Amino acid sequence: MRCIYGLCLGLIVLMLSACGTGGSTNMISGSSASSNISVSCSAISGVTCISGRFVDDAVSNLHYSCGDSSGTVQAVTDSGGVFSCPKDSGTVDFYLINAAGTVKVDLGTAPVVQTSYTNGLSTPGYMLVTPRTLAGNAASETYDDYELNLTRFLFLFDNSSGAIIGASRLTNVINISATDEESISDLLPPAAAGSAAPTSLQTVLGPNDFALSEANFDTRIQAMVNGLGRTLATQAQASAHLDALLPETRAGLYYSIGGTISTSAVSVAGFYGDNGAEQLFAEPFLLFDRAGRSWGLMIDSLVGCGGPCSNTSNSLLSQPELATTPANYDTTQPFAVISRAGQFRTSFILPSNQGVVQITQGRFNLDLIADTPVNYQSAYGTTTTPPAADLGTFSMSTTGINGKYGMLRDIVAAPTLDPTLWGKQVIPLHLTLTFYDSTPGQPNLLGQLGVVVLPDGNVVTDLNHTCAALNTTTLIDALNVQQYPVGIVDNIFQDSTSAATYLGLTLLTPVNTAITPAIQGVMIGGAGNNAAVRLRLDAQGGASLQYQLFGNNLDKNGNPLPDGSGNPAGWVSVYGQSNALALTAQSQSNPSLLSTAEAATYASGGQVLAQLEACGP
Repeated sequence: MRCIYGLCLGLIVLMLSACGTGGSTNMISGSSASSNISVSCSAISGVTCISGRFVDDAVSNLHYSCGDSSGTVQAVTDSGGVFSCPKDSGTVDFYLINAAGTVKVDLGTAPVVQTSYTNGLSTPGYMLVTPRTLAGNAASETYDDYELNLTRFLFLFDNSSGAIIGASRLTNVINISATDEESISDLLPPAAAGSAAPTSLQTVLGPNDFALSEANFDTRIQAMVNGLGRTLATQAQASAHLDALLPETRAGLYYSIGGTISTSAVSVAGFYGDNGAEQLFAEPFLLFDRAGRSWGLMIDSLVGCGGPCSNTSNSLLSQPELATTPANYDTTQPFAVISRAGQFRTSFILPSNQGVVQITQGRFNLDLIADTPVNYQSAYGTTTTPPAADLGTFSMSTTGINGKYGMLRDIVAAPTLDPTLWGKQVIPLHLTLTFYDSTPGQPNLLGQLGVVVLPDGNVVTDLNHTCAALNTTTLIDALNVQQYPVGIVDNIFQDSTSAATYLGLTLLTPVNTAITPAIQGVMIGGAGNNAAVRLRLDAQGGASLQYQLFGNNLDKNGNPLPDGSGNPAGWVSVYGQSNALALTAQSQSNPSLLSTAEAATYASGGQVLAQLEACGP
């Protein structure tokens, strides 16, 4: 883990509560009239629970079961789609069942995978289950019948009209009501005259049915569709919906977990390259927003580290700071797109102080971009040789360096935000961020940046502080000024003791000539294991609003403390002079290559404050 002025920004744990990242911290489990809810994971003594989210849009009140030798969990997902299983469960099964416990629809199973990060849930590990997961089709560039039909089926339970083709992906929740769940009894075969209702459990729809062709699936569930009185979406609509889901399930901040190439035995937070002599690329960051845009930055040494990279004198990074924007970095095109299977569609460019690093391969899945077969197999649970295209690789054409990279998603954006909180905010929200250095006593002003929090949960610049309307696709405003992405709202939640609403923010300013050089590369993110940078929106007297950006600890229940302590939000510039990067030798026989740099500190960093733009509401 790397700690910068007391801010530890390694594998970050956002302890927001076991009730999930999708909304307020006082979220409760969804209610259900079914008698088939027996026990939650937390009620089983002596087990470690792993939480996850079921997302098509977030699906609430969906039954699931899992368990190990200590006990069996039978529960429903909460209002953010969150579920929780013992870590040794192996798999978790998702289903619908009527109140009598006699009719069941089996949606499929997903592996229970423990990871080393939590995505904002307070129990160890994190899983994200989508229709792709249940279909076992995550590595495919095309959707199969299973995931398309499952998506269509789930949207029969969404009471928001036309949700699959028009609702806000950020806030829409599919809530399976007890009344609607009873409609699965319509899938029973016609009963013979005078026959009694079934008394033992019958699975009336399962994975084999979801794998049917579109026409055959329509016929299979027509009686249920008629009973609900709703329209069944087409597979084409489901395909468009799943496409829209991809960026939201991958949004977040990625940071290098370190890695090796075949001739190295070193662990460091960075990439490695080789053009005859090993090279070190340090402190890379990559941010994906909810629209699928991505941008990043890094520093590099471009100095051979000599043999096995055992140099510990820090001479490799004696001059790492960025002096000028790379001449061949087009700041009007900082976006990249990833495919359905998580592959990069086009090369992604990380600007560095010597040019650009072009990432041409790598797979976004399970919050990890793997750099070696060992890391890939550890993350994806396979012993087979991974496809070369699934391993992160890069090139630096100006110097002929090629190498491997590994990145872990440090901060994960919740796929769904609590609509009751998000909907009451004044969005778009225009703010001025003011940056100071870390000079004790009287910090120096480094610059200001206008930003706007958009209705889609993304954060972009407002360079001229005009609050002009913005085209959210091109990021060109009504005054014909090109704006740029700088971050995401990773969560929204409410203080447990006040009416204040908090936005969890993750910001990464790109290398850009339109942004003040002193604050280029500034990243605002996590602040230790139990805290996160957050923006407080506090209604005062019903009219005036108070905007405070700060980093605070959470209480014992995982709720944000009132900000009486006034801890300001911390920030660091990854382009500051690096004065301590420890390269630690690692045994070649050690199969675990996921460790990070032991220490990395920076001479630049400070505080950032937020205030409402003068042109705002």
